[in-house]
Amino acid sequence: MTLAARDIATAMTPAEFQAQLVAAREKAAILREMVQAQGLAVKIGDSEHLRLEAWQTIGRAYGCSGRTSVMELLRGADGTVEGIKAHADILDPSGIIVGGADSFCFADESGKDDQTVAQLAGMAQTRAESRGFKQMLSWVVVMANYAATPAEEMTGAV
Repeated sequence: MTLAARDIATAMTPAEFQAQLVAAREKAAILREMVQAQGLAVKIGDSEHLRLEAWQTIGRAYGCSGRTSVMELLRGADGTVEGIKAHADILDPSGIIVGGADSFCFADESGKDDQTVAQLAGMAQTRAESRGFKQMLSWVVVMANYAATPAEEMTGAV
């Protein structure tokens, strides 16, 4: 057995896992209450999807924060910026990267032709950060009866 496989197999006893599930259910209930009070979910079809601020909140419940950056400008044949690639790191309290994700935003998503590069960059960063938190904490969000996919990934209009 490799070191990583052994670490995974022995990382938590059943009692420790049970305790983490109990704590996660309590955090999920608090999250649901806050999301409802602040209107931080978007109903899409039959599901409710959390906005970035809700993902950041549940991240804080686990001691995590996000840090984003623009990775690449995606240019068309004429040189105009048609999209942005952004990256987000999810950090623990000591600043160690514990997760992350990349995401994109394209100028043609909203049907508007007048979006600035800054607007596209902001949306790409928002999507990357919500995706980074989703990859770490969707298991808690689902306990709160929300969809695991962030709202920002479901529509460009959020």
